[in-house]
Amino acid sequence: MLHCWALLMDEHLTGWLPLTQAQRSAAQLLASNGAPAGVVEEALTSALVRVQGQRVGFRHEWYGHFMTAEALLWQHTEVDDLTLELGHSHRRALGTWVVPLLHDPEAIRRILEGLQDSDLLTEALQGRLGPIADQVVLAEARRCLQTAGEAMAASRIVYRDDFQYTLRPQQSWTRYEQGVFVAVGTTASDGRLLEPLARLLRATDQASYRGAEDDAALDRLHLPSLMAALLAGPVALAAADRLPADLLMDAARLGWVRRRDSGHPPIGASELRRWTESQEAQDVGLRMLLCLLLRSTDDPESAAVAPALFAGAWATGAHHVQFAALDVLTSVRMIADEATVTQINSLLNDVHTDDVWVSTMLVDALHAYGQISSPYDVADIRDEIASLIAHPEQPEARAHAARIVEAQFEDVIAAPFTEAIAILGPAERTALTILAVSGGDVGLFTQSHLVDLIRDKDPAAVPAFEYWASHLDPREPYRQGAIACFDRGIEGCATHLSSPPKMLTGHEGPVAEAWRCYGRILFWLHRAGASSDVLYERCAPEWEQLTGPLLDLAVDPLHMFDLAARSMFDIRESAIGRLVTTFPAQVRGILHHALAFPERLGSLFPYPDALGRTDTVISLLSQAGDHSSLSSLTAYRSHPSLGGAASDAIRRINDRQQRGVGAEDGSGAGPAWR
Repeated sequence: MLHCWALLMDEHLTGWLPLTQAQRSAAQLLASNGAPAGVVEEALTSALVRVQGQRVGFRHEWYGHFMTAEALLWQHTEVDDLTLELGHSHRRALGTWVVPLLHDPEAIRRILEGLQDSDLLTEALQGRLGPIADQVVLAEARRCLQTAGEAMAASRIVYRDDFQYTLRPQQSWTRYEQGVFVAVGTTASDGRLLEPLARLLRATDQASYRGAEDDAALDRLHLPSLMAALLAGPVALAAADRLPADLLMDAARLGWVRRRDSGHPPIGASELRRWTESQEAQDVGLRMLLCLLLRSTDDPESAAVAPALFAGAWATGAHHVQFAALDVLTSVRMIADEATVTQINSLLNDVHTDDVWVSTMLVDALHAYGQISSPYDVADIRDEIASLIAHPEQPEARAHAARIVEAQFEDVIAAPFTEAIAILGPAERTALTILAVSGGDVGLFTQSHLVDLIRDKDPAAVPAFEYWASHLDPREPYRQGAIACFDRGIEGCATHLSSPPKMLTGHEGPVAEAWRCYGRILFWLHRAGASSDVLYERCAPEWEQLTGPLLDLAVDPLHMFDLAARSMFDIRESAIGRLVTTFPAQVRGILHHALAFPERLGSLFPYPDALGRTDTVISLLSQAGDHSSLSSLTAYRSHPSLGGAASDAIRRINDRQQRGVGAEDGSGAGPAWR
């Protein structure tokens, strides 16, 4: 009976059933099995089930997942049928429940191969899905690595430039094999596959050397750098055409995020030392992998391997390898013992580079080991600040002020700048910050400086706020920062001005007008003291434009505001949070339009990520949608890329209906932010 209810909830994408439906389905089940009627009451009073408000649900969603997984196992005894059922987009999380319930290694292998899910393969290889699944994927990983190594041994890699290469003969990999390579790279830190990994990486290196034999114009001294760049990613190739070594190294770079979830201990110091000492002169890929494995160690014995690894890496002459090795030295500084620090200092004093990126990392490493200090003097910085504040009209004053303020965040030179700014009075510090952010491009800390100025409430900052309210460069690579500064500029203006400032003065046309509409709405949202009636009255003309003639252009700003909000502690305080919380009905209408007509949407920014934008729309509806959103989301349930997100959004809306949270009648009640 619990299986039956779990499958019905799974089918309807909800965590509950109406009590009458639960009783009716139970009665039908009892009739077909000849069970006594008392079983219904037994199920309803089970510790797994909660009956509340004429609705039946499991007390925790994990109970529902487990019961659904077990029900599918009971219903589908054939592996192919079970794999087909698990392959539905709304069941993407059920694989982690089904696999541990299986005891047949071949059945597990076939299910994993059929689902082609790199996350599922990674969890299995971490030992999180049970020992049988762990051994199955470990064997599959060895097989795929061997196959890839044999393919590379018969191949040549021909380089066209630092970021493009051709494999001869061409070799493509299935999605399942790609998933295995990603799982291998993600879990490489446990060292269980280091031997077959080393063979593959060395075979990849040799394929590069063979390819170079056919290119008379190729500088042989530059070849190791090309080989390292190939493994440093990203490359402009489809996943099926990327080299296995490229896929797994990319995954290894990000593997530290999931290392704490692994059921296997990290590779030990003795193994790291053995592999480091066994390096061959031409090893490039393996040295990069060892750098990645050592980079996040918290073991002093492992840190003692760093000097030998660095010496070999530097000798390759490959900039990416040298950069990775310097990163290792910086990373192990706090755990390295005295003897290791002495060795590292000796090595650092003997190396030099002409590469700007490697040089930057070398300076950071020298600073970490106390070999260099800031060349600037507190008194000189203090005098320069005084001159800038006294004469802000002097040429390059803003640029000099920005350099001083930003220098606080450059570790190597920060100390005297931080000290010089710390001894300023509040008025001087504010004046320096105002000058620093009164123009120019977006910096990593521009937004935080604007927040400080908003908090200070100094009217002298209004020109700086007006600049950022009018400035939004679509070519800015740091889009999140540009959009956040646009919002902060508007917020600062709302602190001091009684009406919205000029916005996006460098842009014309309806796309820019859509952004201005949102900007004026945000101005009134940030404006303190406005009553709800006044707020709705002032924003009504803007929403009439955004939900009318500008509807096709009103979606992308929401996507960009959401992008900017992802780094904020509380999304409700962001631009997207304020818009959705205060005007959920209007935003919902725009989001519904986005799902219905994605091909009609425009953007201020070049090369919009259409799929990513739709994913954002679905995510926003999962927070702010109501019953009217379900039909729009249902149309995406079978989408190959977005089906899982759409199913999750439907579940959340249905669960909010059970809890009575959010707008279920279209009245405009607030969203349920999570």
